[in-house]
Amino acid sequence: MTAQEMADAMLKEVQNYGGVTFVELQRLFGEEADGDLTIESKTVPGVIFWSGVSQTFAEAFFLLMPQVETRQTSPLTYLIDGSVLQLPVAKRLPAKGYKKNHWVPFAFYPKKAA
Repeated sequence: MTAQEMADAMLKEVQNYGGVTFVELQRLFGEEADGDLTIESKTVPGVIFWSGVSQTFAEAFFLLMPQVETRQTSPLTYLIDGSVLQLPVAKRLPAKGYKKNHWVPFAFYPKKAA
């Protein structure tokens, strides 16, 4: 599966259900989504979005982002879905970032029509 095909399937999942977490998206693709990469913010140092993904999944995530909204959620949402990152949770995003990695748990929602 290509990153574009994976991103298209992710978008369909988000549009169908809303409030979709990384855990649910990763589960959707099984072993094909699993790997040793970490998805982190390109603009705020020390901010981690998710970890343990494949190259294809990471590429699909960045293709998906312009097409969806994200909303920070409670780590409990991820716990209920079956997985959390063992990092401190980011309460805010400091302009200069974090010295040590922090996790931003969020869920994906369909983009609202303008």
